[in-house]
Amino acid sequence: MKIPSDIAIKSVLYKGAVFLFSEETFESDLPHFFVVLNPLPLEDPLIFLVNATSQVENRLLAAQRRGLSLETIVIVEAGESDFITKRSAFDCNSFIYRPVESLIEKFEQGNLRLIGKMSDSLVLKLINGLSSSRMIARDVKNILKIWYP
Repeated sequence: MKIPSDIAIKSVLYKGAVFLFSEETFESDLPHFFVVLNPLPLEDPLIFLVNATSQVENRLLAAQRRGLSLETIVIVEAGESDFITKRSAFDCNSFIYRPVESLIEKFEQGNLRLIGKMSDSLVLKLINGLSSSRMIARDVKNILKIWYP
């Protein structure tokens, strides 16, 4: 029996859920790991996601060139999270947000899969990184402060 896509995605949509998919707004067609930041994503109209890259040095240099705090680049060492197999960075100066229907559509097309869950402590580091960024709009920061007092 095949589980409907909306039920399949909604059953695994929680804070810290890690999905693997290609993001059409990125230059690269390669899939990236995305972490859900919402504490109650099924209650929110948009899902906030931040992605990992293995190009750690490039992210650090880009932040320095732009005069951004290095606190906004969250580095996760290999093995620190189940899905991280090599040193990776989350650039908390940007994130994507999508309605849950977008994730369901990607899943239906075979372009999204659940990888696992990131620890609450690492999710909190990502939220703190976003909160430290001058590139993130105040209204988003206010939402994050409500979510994570």
